[in-house]
Amino acid sequence: MIFLHMFNSQILDVAIGMAVIYLFQSILISGLNELIVMIFSLRRKILKFFIRNAFKADDQSEILFTELERSPFISYCRHKKKFPPEISPNTFTDAIIETLSRDMPAGRDIYEYVKEKIFALPPSQFKRILNAKINECSSLSELRTEIEEWFSTYMTRLTDWYKKRVQIAIYVLSFITTIALNVDSFSAMNELWRNEKLRESVIAFSAEIIKKEYEAEYKPVNDADSTELAFDRIIQDYQKLSILDFPITWEREYKIKNGIHTDMSKLTLMQKLKWSAQQMNLEKCLGFLITTMAVSIGAPMWYDVLKKLMKIREGMKKNNNDATQARKEDE
Repeated sequence: MIFLHMFNSQILDVAIGMAVIYLFQSILISGLNELIVMIFSLRRKILKFFIRNAFKADDQSEILFTELERSPFISYCRHKKKFPPEISPNTFTDAIIETLSRDMPAGRDIYEYVKEKIFALPPSQFKRILNAKINECSSLSELRTEIEEWFSTYMTRLTDWYKKRVQIAIYVLSFITTIALNVDSFSAMNELWRNEKLRESVIAFSAEIIKKEYEAEYKPVNDADSTELAFDRIIQDYQKLSILDFPITWEREYKIKNGIHTDMSKLTLMQKLKWSAQQMNLEKCLGFLITTMAVSIGAPMWYDVLKKLMKIREGMKKNNNDATQARKEDE
């Protein structure tokens, strides 16, 4: 029974170690993705492209979109004079109504004037959608509702499109980063299985991790300062994995295979790449593939898995202590 308990405990500790590796690899990938999106302003560029595409007339003219950009409602959402990364349906509708009624003569009914302006627009996706619904409207509030519903539906399509592209980017980033950092699942599991000291360090480190709230500590947000701060925390904690001697990085493998006093940094880039390529085999490629697939699931899931595994371990430890105490009392 004691041997079985130790065996099960060892398996659980290895699982906890793998969850930690996958968690921080996932966090790193998520942070890299957010930084890329932020650096290249991808969200605002994509939103601008989709709205411009909907407003672009069949003759390729962009009069309505150009006028919409001048709207104070859009200007209010701008950051550093750039097109906003997101616009609410209500703000978009306010901007459309303001744009269409900008030159309205005094005394005119705004609803009738806006309808006339819509009918006068050159053919476009936006006009065709509104033409199909505008005859059902009898007031400005109903027209606003139709515009908001159209924009919400349009943004849902954009969100679905964006999520698919982000998932592809996550897979690519995961694969590249996994190889660059030498995060081989098979090597990691083998090292965790035979290295009791490493498992003990992992458990202590895991206890620190679950005390932190994932959303507050690690999850990048759509804000430059907050994203950089979150990414700094990711790097600091990721570096702890190396301090704990986690079985990752090519430098560590190089020292193990060439002597603890060897230093991979003394090699040229081509020598590093050549040596790393020589270590590749079927098992290592499968290990990289498993890591990539696991990391692509996402950090929130691995954070929850880690918390549950640690809770199970605490329960096993408590039961073991209770059993030990009971035996002492019997004696």
